[in-house]
Amino acid sequence: MKPCPKSSIYTKTNFSPRKVKINRFKHLIDIVGKEEAKRLIRELIKRLQKTGTAENDIYFLDDGIFGLLLTDVTKPHTLQANAQKLLRRIRKPFIWDMTELNCSACIGIAVAANLKLAEIPLIRNAELALDTALEDGFNHFRFYDDALKQRAFDQIKIENALHKALDRKEFTIYYQPKIDSANKKIIGSEALIRWENQEFGLLSPAQFIPIAEENGLIVPIGEWVLETICLQLKTWKSCGIDPEPVAVNISARQLEQKNFVTAISAILEKSEIENELLEIELTESILIKNSQKNAKKLSNLRKKGMKISIDDFGTGYSSLAYLSNFPFDKLKIDQSFIRDITTDKAAAALATSIISMAHSLGVRVIAEGVETEAQLNFLKTYNCDEIQGYYFSKPINASQFTALLKDKQMPA
Repeated sequence: MKPCPKSSIYTKTNFSPRKVKINRFKHLIDIVGKEEAKRLIRELIKRLQKTGTAENDIYFLDDGIFGLLLTDVTKPHTLQANAQKLLRRIRKPFIWDMTELNCSACIGIAVAANLKLAEIPLIRNAELALDTALEDGFNHFRFYDDALKQRAFDQIKIENALHKALDRKEFTIYYQPKIDSANKKIIGSEALIRWENQEFGLLSPAQFIPIAEENGLIVPIGEWVLETICLQLKTWKSCGIDPEPVAVNISARQLEQKNFVTAISAILEKSEIENELLEIELTESILIKNSQKNAKKLSNLRKKGMKISIDDFGTGYSSLAYLSNFPFDKLKIDQSFIRDITTDKAAAALATSIISMAHSLGVRVIAEGVETEAQLNFLKTYNCDEIQGYYFSKPINASQFTALLKDKQMPA
């Protein structure tokens, strides 16, 4: 096995235990340790070899990225069949410390008639295909085509425009109400950033936040979001409206800043807003890196009166026992589970189990993505505390949300 890639197929592996789901390879190392991770890598290599690839044609990179070189296999249907077999083999569970670790993978495929003449662009094309496959989710593969190259070019254009977005005042904040499941009253909201660009139109966070996180722009953008929210809270108070807490999503880059806690405190103090009116939302995966430092930062925020919420629960580690090592007050069940709670027994069982375990820890539960009355009734039956979703309201601008805040009650 060689240390660098020269392949036409790349596979990026995301380790995800059935109970402690690992999204990124480096997180696996953090949990199971480097020696155990090496054993898993060796097992993965064996599985890769079963696709008919020789050991000398397998390349390993950091962060769980493998390169495979397949020769004399250029027909799309054959490559597709090989990719599907490989995904199935990788999904076969590992056993670690009496626990099943379920792996998943994404594959990017590029094809060339002559490897020697096309080696470098072939690698680059396979990486582009891999990036697209990863965006589709786990257990996907993609072939490179010219459309992917155009898409990559468009991403560069978006990134260039993103650098100027703050100065051009192109961002705005929308608010989605959080509803008390018992009485349907508004008890808070989640702040969601939108970007309206003259060339690209209205972009959702999914279209530009990953780019901002990668290039570091998420830090100044995050500061703008906090300042805008606090200014809005102050405006509501000055108009005689008693505001409810607003939750804001915090990225890994923001949390990693040394002055993270003091920066938030300074913004609140400058705005003359009570700390209790700001909630901090973080995903599970963010907490794992530098976990002790992150736990200390979150603890300091809680001491100042801010609430901490774990967002998208169920898509990452999914272990309340592990997350109990961190200070938090609320847990938000990911909408992918809420979507099927009335039609899928497994989704329903998972949702009810999360609610029960969270309550046993003294943690409130938020269900996001609620769209139907049947979902609402199910969640009320099992005492889910807060509801968020299109059933009550889509994200709306500050003016529209102000109208809702005046009586705190959602329309019947």
